[in-house]
Amino acid sequence: VTEENIRNGLAETRWPGRLEIIRKGSKTWILDGAHNAAAAGCLTETLRECWPDTKFTAVTGVFRDKEYSKIAEILSGVLDRAICIDLPDGSRSLPKEELAAVYENVGVKSDVSDSIETAIKEATSDAVLVTGSLSLLRSAKEGIEKFRDQKISYIELVDHYLADDCQALGFQMDCGHAFSEKYGDAASSILYFSIQIPS
Repeated sequence: VTEENIRNGLAETRWPGRLEIIRKGSKTWILDGAHNAAAAGCLTETLRECWPDTKFTAVTGVFRDKEYSKIAEILSGVLDRAICIDLPDGSRSLPKEELAAVYENVGVKSDVSDSIETAIKEATSDAVLVTGSLSLLRSAKEGIEKFRDQKISYIELVDHYLADDCQALGFQMDCGHAFSEKYGDAASSILYFSIQIPS
């Protein structure tokens, strides 16, 4: 086995659920099933190294028997918001309200959401981290794919992307053009809906 073989093998290695990256336009989702303090530490270190100027929105749920307080404290340095959900196994899941309180206690603005799919829609940041349990990653990926492919209604578009800025612009027709660079691949949808915005 040559050094080149080793380098090529490492370059092609993929480990689903461990720093798994999904990109669409300017938006990046990081999926990592870190569910203990050691894994959260490795994840935080990697995020700081690879995205040094980025604060992430976390979509997260944990089991009640995990080190969730330590995990929240470790991740708090790379987060500006946490959207907390209940895990599919409700009997083992830490209630989302309790998890949100834990993140608030370490200085991270926190919300709760009814499902992973809803949380994915509510995570409007360009950098989203899905973490806390391997058990939520499959449904998270399905939600991300559905969200990426869906046709967004005008009301959803304003709610999730443009509410404050469009209000400042007075809901003018050039709203779509104003956001073309900011939202990358979403620009075509924004432009499409912008022509329906009343003057």
